[in-house]
Amino acid sequence: MTIKTRQIICIFLYLTFFIATPLIIAYAAGYKFNFNKNRTMPFSLQKTGMFILDSQPPNAKIFINNQIQQNLINKIFFNKTNNITTPAKIKNLLPGEYTIKLELPGYWPWEKKLRITSGNSTYAENIFLFKQSAPVLIKATEINNLANKNTIESSDSEVLSRFKKNNNIKYAELINDSKLIYANDFEIWLNDLADKKQTLITRISDNITGIAWHPSNNYIIYSTDKTINVIEMDEREKRSNTELIKFDKISSLFINPKGTTLYFQAKVDDQEGLYKLNIQ
Repeated sequence: MTIKTRQIICIFLYLTFFIATPLIIAYAAGYKFNFNKNRTMPFSLQKTGMFILDSQPPNAKIFINNQIQQNLINKIFFNKTNNITTPAKIKNLLPGEYTIKLELPGYWPWEKKLRITSGNSTYAENIFLFKQSAPVLIKATEINNLANKNTIESSDSEVLSRFKKNNNIKYAELINDSKLIYANDFEIWLNDLADKKQTLITRISDNITGIAWHPSNNYIIYSTDKTINVIEMDEREKRSNTELIKFDKISSLFINPKGTTLYFQAKVDDQEGLYKLNIQ
């Protein structure tokens, strides 16, 4: 090897070191190059952010902008496909809006658009994945007066009794001492009694036949004449709304205290009765 060749190799190694080292340090500190379409500034060094995700049940696969998230170290060095699952921290993401999707076999997927801001963490930790299951008939009979804690008529609460005066209110449930949910024919509302604030959760075109507050404190389950749906309370981007089942003549919706099973009256073909649906 000639002296000139050695000098070239040495210069190359020095340049590689002085260029790569700052980039590695910047990446470790949470910075990343953002290549954009601005011709005057084709790229910039930006502080990144991260998603902190968790679900119940755990071990859901994570997709960001339809790309499944994988452990790159295992994939590159060990040629192993190792998907990242909840709970997880997805780091070094440039500021912007991302579509997050969680998938777990046997459960309805969860999807939402969330935003990353520079140097900050975006949380989505109270995600409840609902099981895909078939309803089970408990009692095959006409049930005209099924007890339902969600109907105003069955409640002794002084708070709920105030709503009896409003003929448009059909169903209500007291969440705690300061909050309740209620519904008329086509709307579901959250009432903060302490702040005297009412928030419209959803407005639909189908007739609402029941509501139930999920114990996770992040979902409202409601029924129409034909479907049972679950709507998320997290209002970032928009509230996700998932259809759990489709039946005929659904009414008298009730959820058990653990939030694992729904009970309701429905008609399937000519069979009317009391059904249950496992959602966890």
